Amino acid sequence: MTFMWMVGFAMFPAVVSAADVCKDSKTTPDMNQCLSDQITLAEKELAKYLEESRRRVANDSRTWRNSKKLKRHG
Repeated sequence: MTFMWMVGFAMFPAVVSAADVCKDSKTTPDMNQCLSDQITLAEKELAKYLEESRRRVANDSRTWRNSKKLKRHG
């Protein structure tokens, strides 16, 4: 029973946020489309951060991956 309350409280901010983002959506299909568009935008933004983090790791000689390569080639 406690677990269900925890899940409910954890989901509450997402529900409130979805309602705030898609204020103009009047129907369920409109809400679904709006949220789908928002997810697409969020995924594109996340991909930018992921690409930048990969670039930094690839160029950082202190990372485990690159230090192992350096030992092998050095």
